[in-house]
Amino acid sequence: MSSMHDGHGSVAAVVVTYNRKDFLAALLPTLIAQSTAADTDVRLLELLSGPITDDTDHAEALQLLRANPAMEVARAEVARRTDAARALLVDLPDIPAREALESLCDLVTIRTA
Repeated sequence: MSSMHDGHGSVAAVVVTYNRKDFLAALLPTLIAQSTAADTDVRLLELLSGPITDDTDHAEALQLLRANPAMEVARAEVARRTDAARALLVDLPDIPAREALESLCDLVTIRTA
C-alpha cells in the first residue's frame, strides 16, 4: 500500500472524527479509499485531504466512507488477519492468556463488522 501517500492526502488526513472510536474504525478504510479511489470518489478524497473540523463535513465523510467499497475491503482484511492470528493460537496451551488473545480476535472482528 505504498501508494497511500501519492497525492490523495496524507495519513494525517484520516482524522475524520473527534472521538477515538470512530477514528480507529475509519482508519483502514480511509487509507484504502485514498489509495484506490475512483473518479467518482472526488468528494470523499476532498474531505479526506485534511483534518475535518466541521460537523457537517464529518458526517458527510463518514457517510461517503461507509458507502465506499473500501469498507468491504477493510473488513475482509481484518477478517483475514484475525483468522491468521487465531490459527497461530491453536498451538498455544489452553490457558487464560490464550483465551484472552482469542477474545481479542473476536473483539477486533466484531468491532470492525
